[in-house]
Amino acid sequence: MNSWRGACGDFAGVDSVHVLGFTDRMPELLAAADVLVHSTGGVTCLEAMAAGTPVVSYGLPVGHARVNTRAMAALDLVRLANDTAELRDQVRASFSAAESAREVAAAAGEEPAAVDVVLGAPRRVRPIPRWRLRAVAIATQALLLVGLGTWIMSTDEVTAVAIRILRVQPLASVKTDRPDVSVIVRMPAADVPGVAALFAGRGVHLSFADDGRVPSPMTVASVRSLGDEVLPEVPGLAGLRWVRTRADLRSQARALGLRHRFYCLQPRGGLTVGQLVLARTAGATPVAGAIRVSATAPLPQRQTRAGDVLVVELDGSSASVTGLARIVSWLGSRGLAVEPLSWLTRSPSISASSSGERTSAAAPATSNASEAASGTPPRGVAAKLSPSSDSASVTGTTV
Repeated sequence: MNSWRGACGDFAGVDSVHVLGFTDRMPELLAAADVLVHSTGGVTCLEAMAAGTPVVSYGLPVGHARVNTRAMAALDLVRLANDTAELRDQVRASFSAAESAREVAAAAGEEPAAVDVVLGAPRRVRPIPRWRLRAVAIATQALLLVGLGTWIMSTDEVTAVAIRILRVQPLASVKTDRPDVSVIVRMPAADVPGVAALFAGRGVHLSFADDGRVPSPMTVASVRSLGDEVLPEVPGLAGLRWVRTRADLRSQARALGLRHRFYCLQPRGGLTVGQLVLARTAGATPVAGAIRVSATAPLPQRQTRAGDVLVVELDGSSASVTGLARIVSWLGSRGLAVEPLSWLTRSPSISASSSGERTSAAAPATSNASEAASGTPPRGVAAKLSPSSDSASVTGTTV
């Protein structure tokens, strides 16, 4: 305060000197000044440097202020004057430096502000459009859903759940009061007529399936003339072949003259969810069989009951045909006659079995007589007729 009053008195008559007291206009004063003479290297000097005003330090006090100022002078941040002569020289040098800086700036043009340089910096990474990010997210979710749905439809891990939801059980046996069983022979299509003729000649009538192939009209006519039948079959799994289940079953059904609802043999490993759903939409009821064996394998250890459906697999060799004859004789020794599936489901007192090891399955309805002759379950219960001779229904028939 005293120094301010002294300065006011010393320069009271000098018009070019203005002595200011406390002010909050320091940024404006420093920006307008050519040089700042200050006794320390404190915050005022930093403000001057920010404004681009040269700083001359003169009249250093003792203590840390002197140490700080000398350190700043060593870094060329301020000019240091130890006496009045050096003060005069340093002020003049500051004027010359400021003038040179202004000339260089004028020649080069006005430099952009730091904020403009930062905001105008080129992007190092090209931004991804938002619509593309959304499209990728939607596509990813769609792929996950498709992948999950494909897995569910292509696996048999959750088929049991689908069976409960659709309320359909693959047919394994039929409850009947007659001592009959049905044998479905799965074998190559080319060998079907010969095997059918061999066993029909000995009074044994069978159902046949040939790996889901569409049977030829000649094969169908030959088998039916012997009193046997050909069943549609769900093809085995091969990649995404299950998507053709409905088309394959419909093609076989048309070749066999079947309409609306009919039975079909399921693969050895069971149906996937996709096969089960598509088979049902095609009007087919799958047949699993109570026993499924190879004709050349040992005889089944499971007790066979009236109404059971047996699936026997043949490879067309003479050994497999002999094995089929052995199975028929084994059934006959237990007092069971062998009949095609359609005849078994038309036998009197028929009802679906739901107890023990038997799988419940109501017999679907048929639409006409041609379907009944082609392995199609009937609408109601009709008297059982022997297809060729009375010997076909005799208990204990052997080959």
